Amino acid sequence: MKRKSLAPRNPFVAAALMKKAGKHGKTEKALRRAARMETQQGSLAEWKGSRLLTCTR
Repeated sequence: MKRKSLAPRNPFVAAALMKKAGKHGKTEKALRRAARMETQQGSLAEWKGSRLLTCTR
């Protein structure tokens, strides 16, 4: 039984697949969210601190 010859591979596909490879890290969305949460937490702590200082009797 004769095997069917395979078509030549596309050289551009290998390059595209290699672009996906690399170190794993957080997505841009996760980094944006983390920065936003940090800003909000800092603002909340600052607000609570200033409120405590002004409300003392």
